[in-house]
Amino acid sequence: MQLSPLSYHRRIADALATREPHLWEWFASDRLTAEQVRETRIGLDKAALRIGRDDTPANVRRYELAETARTKLALEAPVTLYQSLDTTGAPNAFLHYLPGEIAVQFSGRMLELLDEPELLTVLGHEMAHYRLYQEDEGRHLVAVRALNWVCRREQCPAVWLETARRLSLWTEIYCDCAGLLVTGDRDVAIRSLAKLLADFRDADAGTYLAQAEAIVAEDQSRSRGGSHPELYVRAKALALRSTLDDAAFEVALTPLLDGAIDLAALDILEQSGLEDTTRAIADRFAQIDTDRSDAVLAHIRLYFPRYRWPGRDRGPVTLPSMSAATHDYLAYVLLDLATVDPERREDGLTHAMTVAREAGIDEAFARIARSELKSATEDVARITRRSGRRTEAKSNG
Repeated sequence: MQLSPLSYHRRIADALATREPHLWEWFASDRLTAEQVRETRIGLDKAALRIGRDDTPANVRRYELAETARTKLALEAPVTLYQSLDTTGAPNAFLHYLPGEIAVQFSGRMLELLDEPELLTVLGHEMAHYRLYQEDEGRHLVAVRALNWVCRREQCPAVWLETARRLSLWTEIYCDCAGLLVTGDRDVAIRSLAKLLADFRDADAGTYLAQAEAIVAEDQSRSRGGSHPELYVRAKALALRSTLDDAAFEVALTPLLDGAIDLAALDILEQSGLEDTTRAIADRFAQIDTDRSDAVLAHIRLYFPRYRWPGRDRGPVTLPSMSAATHDYLAYVLLDLATVDPERREDGLTHAMTVAREAGIDEAFARIARSELKSATEDVARITRRSGRRTEAKSNG
């Protein structure tokens, strides 16, 4: 098994560099200064106890495990381990990013809970954060810093907050995969997560994996985690990673992290994709509505100011997995196109129903048309039949 940035990491870095070139250039050129590094290190020293490399046999062994993880992940920076001075914290571990040094802090009773293979897994996970920031010439560190800056702005648009959340979820999965890589044992990786998150020494990997599989089978919704996926998602991801190649793993995991495209929770990739889908719907309507009246084209230009009909048939629109609310949005787009020219309303509604049926949102369109136009049920039914006959005639022709 190889460890490399996941496609979400690369797509977000590419999108940020393209969409916000000045912001990207700023953070790509803005290196951490020596003063910033010094302040981070002093802050860490104040908040945690530095673990000596050779002061006790237990600490010697902890550094040996750290060296094993570092070697497995092909890292060169030296490792320093810390134990938090906050005795009330939950068992956990953190990477403090310092260029040229891998600083890992433990909190709570983590070192008491885990056996050596489990500790090796956690060390691999935390060091993977450092490795990710070194990959692709530091592009993923630039992406995180740029997103964090945007999200701290007042009235930050929700799409940026969702992008940062989603990137954090995928990063935790990447790091979990690193923990699996350094031990080569799926059950150890799952057990270490379960022990830490439940603060329960006797957590069992097999029992929890069965529980996670049952949750996934019953609940198809995506992760709602703020920065980390839920434990069941992470356990399922480790099970998938242990049996699938890179491409198949990401395809299988995407529904658990990204889910269906939801108008209320778009990231920047989905926002761009939905814009493309909206334009494709408009193109298809304009193709079927051969008159393409000035009113229709003017309305499309409210969405796309420089819009020009592409002049060729691109075929029916195929929609990705979407939420019901997103289907409703596209149905409203079609309804607006259908009714913007009052003199051609019935033809417009027939054309819109054809496009909706092709895209698989005809039920949403019929429901919204009945509600918004206050049309009698038989009127919508007539339009539906008319659209169906035209679609059938075109297929037969």
